[in-house]
Amino acid sequence: MLKGIPQFNQGKNRTKFAELNGMITISLGDIFNIIDLARQASGSSKIRNSFMVQICAYQVFMDSIFDILDKQLPEIEIEKVYDELGLNVNILGLTEVNINSKDDFSYIFKQISARKKDLGFKLGVENFSSKSHLVIKIKLLKCQHMESKNPESFEPYSEINFVKLAGSNFGLCSDKDLREVQ
Repeated sequence: MLKGIPQFNQGKNRTKFAELNGMITISLGDIFNIIDLARQASGSSKIRNSFMVQICAYQVFMDSIFDILDKQLPEIEIEKVYDELGLNVNILGLTEVNINSKDDFSYIFKQISARKKDLGFKLGVENFSSKSHLVIKIKLLKCQHMESKNPESFEPYSEINFVKLAGSNFGLCSDKDLREVQ
């Protein structure tokens, strides 16, 4: 986890979101290596686990959430749920894409980058990337039948969320820009 508040223009996005050698790519490489080791280890076992990796991504701008993996960039419906911990929000209908390698992620990451720009243009917002939050969620699913390819036979096993917060360069923002970031 990155601690502290790095100053503006210090390479935070490059560290977390760089297509090659960023934290997400390195994390996915580790996940796929662990999956390969689990496959090899279960070869002689009676219990055979199969794993699936899914990715989803969404952009948060003001009070709206947009599905960044859907070409149409739709605004996503949210469900507010109150429980003993207070208010929680469920994001409904988000596009989830299966990935099988770091190369698959590289392709998806290029789509995410292009669609972020498209969404900013669609909304008519300058410097959209610095005024909105991007969340990339990587889910690891597990199934106890090695041969299964049916996504419905897989259950959630682990999840990692990478969040790129809106820019902190408030000194460079107009009053309107500052309201959009808030």
